[in-house]
Amino acid sequence: MNFRLPFMWFNSQCRQSVFALAHEKCTPLRIKRSFQNHRLYSSQTINATQELPCPFNRVSVIGSGVMANVILSRTIGCGIIEANLVSCYDINRDLSQSLAEKFPGVKVASNYEEAVQDVDLLLLCVKPQNFDHLAKNIKGYMHKNCTVFSVMAGTSLSQIEEGLKIPKVIRTMPNTACSIGKGVTVWVTTQGVAEDEKKFTAHILQSMGEEVLVQDEKFLDMATAISGAGPAYVYLAMESLVDAGVQMGFPRPT
Repeated sequence: MNFRLPFMWFNSQCRQSVFALAHEKCTPLRIKRSFQNHRLYSSQTINATQELPCPFNRVSVIGSGVMANVILSRTIGCGIIEANLVSCYDINRDLSQSLAEKFPGVKVASNYEEAVQDVDLLLLCVKPQNFDHLAKNIKGYMHKNCTVFSVMAGTSLSQIEEGLKIPKVIRTMPNTACSIGKGVTVWVTTQGVAEDEKKFTAHILQSMGEEVLVQDEKFLDMATAISGAGPAYVYLAMESLVDAGVQMGFPRPT
């Protein structure tokens, strides 16, 4: 496997951040400091408080996979969003039903129209390759003041804006450690997103760990390799070392 592949499109500034991370423990705080030291983030950090009220009356989640579970687990579990405000939809009804059973109060939408109609905050937790098909099915039912919160890797703000004809888009790049509240999420918004909506977004992301609001969207693509996809290569190398040890005769639990 070619381990250089994810870094082929990096510029020199981003490579400096990657190398800086390679020489220190990748804790959320140190990852955040690396972004700061290499000027990859906005100095206007938003600090949300525990008492921050939810500015959205109805929240919908499309996609019922890992990230949907993580976001609902952290936000509902921390009391940031009430379960009875949330509905979910997945083309695999068993997945959306399982999500609703896991979080009592969450409703299951029966179709795309029901999933997005009159929704104030729409969480897109689908695979990026499915976005075009999704956009065709939901854009006609969304109201223009809806705020879209995306976790789709590699799908830009402009793609979401144009695909859904919606001016308020939040693009995030979370990672696996968000499931235990130790993640690092880099995020960016369109100009249409209001300040109270940004503060509430920070509130959501802080329930999953550290959050870094950037001014330039290009840094989200860099973050995808640094704190999003990058750690997977470390785990792959570790797994390969374990497999090699087993082949040499060591028992796997060792």
